Amino acid sequence: MFYKVGITYNLAARFRRLRSDYRWRTLARYSSYQAGQVWDLEHTIHRDFAHLSYSPATAFSGHTECYGEVETILAALPAGTFFLKPVGYDI
Repeated sequence: MFYKVGITYNLAARFRRLRSDYRWRTLARYSSYQAGQVWDLEHTIHRDFAHLSYSPATAFSGHTECYGEVETILAALPAGTFFLKPVGYDI
């Protein structure tokens, strides 16, 4: 199991385009009308959690944005993040 962090405007459309055999669920969503703020957050996460990086067995668009552990990443998300699944939820 691995986790992907990334920016998208439409989750359903994004995962349809991935064209991979992986099953997916959304754990958290951060929304903002400030595109620069979202961009900065994504890059901060990728930089600060590079040590948790994971390489999926099958590459897909966005495979370089994957992580083997998610709890510390979720805990670092800013106020206003909508959590669809609680931390520690068995996905």
